[in-house]
Amino acid sequence: MPNKKLHGRYQVYLLECADGTYYAGSAKDLNARIKLHNAGKGAKYVRGRTPARLIYARLYRSLGKALRAEAGLKKLTRKQKEGLVKAYENEFFLNPSWNRRLRPQALADAMAAER
Repeated sequence: MPNKKLHGRYQVYLLECADGTYYAGSAKDLNARIKLHNAGKGAKYVRGRTPARLIYARLYRSLGKALRAEAGLKKLTRKQKEGLVKAYENEFFLNPSWNRRLRPQALADAMAAER
């Protein structure tokens, strides 16, 4: 039987901070996490850079997959993250369903564009 703590709804997200920098993270409750960040009680990096706004989010059904996606997102260059956000925005306007805002290939496309 799978561990219920490891399965559910986990979101990987990218925030744009007030100073223009990006912060990547993951959360089980994204709305609550963003409120924590903007209240100065989230990650130390974001505390002095509020308000932060959500510019990318992706839903995962397992904690392991979400953590791997977060690590991959953190390794991207700024230019790659900008490409990912642009692909995300384009997909959002074409298909506003939360679960399908970004095709799985978009991350690879953003990285390939940098090469």
